[in-house]
Amino acid sequence: MRWLIEAADSKTGMETEITVEARTEADAERLARYNGLLVWKVSRVGPRPAPLVPYRGPEVAGPPQYAQVLRSAAWVRRLSIVVSAVGWVGFVTALGVFSFLCMREGWDNWKAWRAWLVPATVATWLWAAAAACCVTAGAVLRMMGAVALAIRDVARNTWPEAVGGLGKEADSAARAPHDAASGNVATAVAPAA
Repeated sequence: MRWLIEAADSKTGMETEITVEARTEADAERLARYNGLLVWKVSRVGPRPAPLVPYRGPEVAGPPQYAQVLRSAAWVRRLSIVVSAVGWVGFVTALGVFSFLCMREGWDNWKAWRAWLVPATVATWLWAAAAACCVTAGAVLRMMGAVALAIRDVARNTWPEAVGGLGKEADSAARAPHDAASGNVATAVAPAA
């Protein structure tokens, strides 16, 4: 229960009001005296006010759907292969064009290298930069696919009941579609008799 205490400071004599939590009026007065106050009035305050924002605990989401995670990870992996291949082809093409321009213009004239090297570089640097960006994007996409599989494994360890029960049999049964898609040979686990 809350109590409003009107008192004066025993050292300075200044009047003050404080609110304390105590079971009885005597306990409230005892708390105020312990804190160095000279009490002259103790009155009961209404019930504790409700919080401004009602607290609700976090909602626990259920286990994720592993099939969707596997499909998304496979799609991201395929996309990363395509983007990386485009990047490497673009880089090799830019290098070939640069070499062609250098050979055509500067093969006979090595002393005037600025006359043929700068135009060849200007003509191919944008393609080489775009190719490097594609290779980098492909690597990032490949990592994102791997993270999706790692998150799936973390979820599998967090919610073992989501794979159909506990134990190695349920885990190997849930892993079998992914192992078949990736080319890994799954071994059957015989239950102990």
